[in-house]
Amino acid sequence: YSTDSEGAMSTNVDGVHNLIEFCRRKELKLIHISTDFVYAGSVPMATEEDLPIHAPNWYALTKLVGDVMIQRFLPDHLIVRLSHKPTPFPFSKAWLDVRTSADYTPNSVTQLIELIEDGALGTFNIGSEPRTIFTMASETRFVEGITSPEGVPKDTTMCIDKYKKLTKQ
Repeated sequence: YSTDSEGAMSTNVDGVHNLIEFCRRKELKLIHISTDFVYAGSVPMATEEDLPIHAPNWYALTKLVGDVMIQRFLPDHLIVRLSHKPTPFPFSKAWLDVRTSADYTPNSVTQLIELIEDGALGTFNIGSEPRTIFTMASETRFVEGITSPEGVPKDTTMCIDKYKKLTKQ
């Protein structure tokens, strides 16, 4: 939840611009890892076509700007929106009040590979069925349930039906 707007702009906007130009010159497909945070402030179970209505921080805003730049200027692309967590969950406490479609990294990598192998183009959400961070964490270890700090988006759930349809899940 950094307030470093310059760092976020440099990485997520300027960096993406450089990648777009490189891929255009070399005629390469860009596979871009985005984030569920682009949906923070949007609707629960957001689809790839839902537009975020308010970016709660510089990270979310600049990731969304990078996604839009890719969609606009590089037809040969795959944008994958996800949230991944290490397994087992590395913390002893987990948020009870934050809903997510996040999944553990090995599962996210498997889904990403499936999209690449299927030749997917465009924007795809990947992850798990919606749950709280606490529920997710409890799958791998005992955690204490706590309330998230102010400023943390309370719902970044995503609809993953488009991914399921392409990969016949």
